[in-house]
Amino acid sequence: MESVFINISNHPSSGWQPEQLEAAKKIGVVYDLSFPEISPEWDTSEVKILVEEYFKKVRGIIPLPDEKSAIHIMGESVFTFLLVSKLIEYGYNVIASTTERLTLYRGNTKVSVFKFVRFRSYN
Repeated sequence: MESVFINISNHPSSGWQPEQLEAAKKIGVVYDLSFPEISPEWDTSEVKILVEEYFKKVRGIIPLPDEKSAIHIMGESVFTFLLVSKLIEYGYNVIASTTERLTLYRGNTKVSVFKFVRFRSYN
C-alpha cells in the first residue's frame, strides 16, 4: 500500500510553503480534508459527532494504520484533541506542523508571518 499524508486543517496543501509541501510528500500522497466548521455554541457531544465523521473519513483513506502514513491535524482545540486521541488509540500516526513566527512592522501595522519548520508527532 502506498503511504498517505492526510491534511485536516483550514489550510489546503495547495497554499502551503514549498518546504511544507515537500515534507508532506516525503511522507506520502497528500489528501486534503477541510477542517469542519465548529460553532462556539456547541457542547462537547456535538463536537464528538464530527469527530466520528472525520474518523470514518480517515479510515476511508487509510483503512488500517501503517508505519509510513500520517494524519496532520491543526485547528479548533477540542475537536483536535478528541480526534487525535481517537486516532492514536487505533494506532495511527498523527502529526502537527510547527512554525517560526516572524514579526514584521509596516508603519503602525504589525504583520506576523509563519515559516514552516517541521512536522511533530502527537504520539
